[in-house]
Amino acid sequence: MKHKLLTISILLVGLLILNSAYRSYQNRNVILADAVYTFGTVIDVQKSSDVNSSSGYTYRTVISYLDSDELPHTYVSETGYSTSQEHLLGAKLDVIYQKSNPNNVLLDTEYEKSHKYIYSTMIGLLFLVIAVSVYVFSINNKSSIHV
Repeated sequence: MKHKLLTISILLVGLLILNSAYRSYQNRNVILADAVYTFGTVIDVQKSSDVNSSSGYTYRTVISYLDSDELPHTYVSETGYSTSQEHLLGAKLDVIYQKSNPNNVLLDTEYEKSHKYIYSTMIGLLFLVIAVSVYVFSINNKSSIHV
């Protein structure tokens, strides 16, 4: 029973991560299909508590940019850093937004455009492999795994 619960839990985590990667990939494709390239400026850094961060905080950059109609928009980066990003204040960044929805944004970096969902897919697949391994191991040796 413990092995089934462990296997199902690991499998569900893997599937959730894969779903998140797929949604990130789909959103990226939606933005790039209707893309407008512009420049943004880092105007602020948001600091929030994060027990998983080495510093105890996560820092996210806030970027301001203008759409093609010269209307201002702000974007808070999805990527958080464990060190302050205040040195980036005033920095110019390449921004890609969806023309029909200027609030749907990607930063024009290799990570944002491809690596983000690739890493998530790899981690999700790793969880699936672990779930299958736990299941096979539990069938072959029912008393070896202690949860």
